[in-house]
Amino acid sequence: MRSRTSRWFTTGRRLVRNACTWADTPTGKMLLWVLGTALNILVRHLTG
Repeated sequence: MRSRTSRWFTTGRRLVRNACTWADTPTGKMLLWVLGTALNILVRHLTG
């Protein structure tokens, strides 16, 4: 179980690092904005 958790952790760290460099691009910024807006709507919808 622990090995799987650590593997997910390292994969997550790599994804975060990739996302950070990728978010500096205009396309990444736009996609992040769209994602954030969708998440906002979803949360507001779920919490009522």
